Amino acid sequence: MPTHKWTIYAITGPSGVGKTTYCKALAKHLPETVRSSVVFTTRKKRPHECEGEQYYFVSSAEFDVLIQKDTFACHTTFCGNKYGIEGAFIENIIEKEWKDLIFDTIMGIAQLRKINPNTIIIFLSADPKELIQRIIARDPSISQAELKLRKKDMMKQLKDASKCDYIVDTSATRSQKQVLNELIDIIEWNR
Repeated sequence: MPTHKWTIYAITGPSGVGKTTYCKALAKHLPETVRSSVVFTTRKKRPHECEGEQYYFVSSAEFDVLIQKDTFACHTTFCGNKYGIEGAFIENIIEKEWKDLIFDTIMGIAQLRKINPNTIIIFLSADPKELIQRIIARDPSISQAELKLRKKDMMKQLKDASKCDYIVDTSATRSQKQVLNELIDIIEWNR
């Protein structure tokens, strides 16, 4: 994919940190320039989620077919589930010459910067114990095996946070408005 003047703002971080919540809020507060992606995933749909809003839910076999068809700009596996961002979505951004693209992601930094070197990686962080509480509150039926996988991945991601361009604290000690304003400031500073 050729280099473009537009910027990807990738919101990343461990489970329960608020990636989807803040991406939706950013798209609402900056609708003239921000487009939020919908990610393909093989994970189980949660009760509050709607198909096509944040995710397209597909089987593992369907996901593999999409990989074979070269559907994804980037994809990864996280906690046993597959996630991918559709290449056509990225191309649509380029064609319409939107300035910014924001998505919550667990994709690798290298993959994102391969799509566009102008990628700004924003890591959302919070205390691990608080994140575990959020995960359980969001999905009380989560299995102990999946929770263990998420804890393990969480610790790895928290160690890798220093590789990101920005780290934003989403702990309960901060209001959602404070976090959102910090994210908006980051976007404004990098335009």
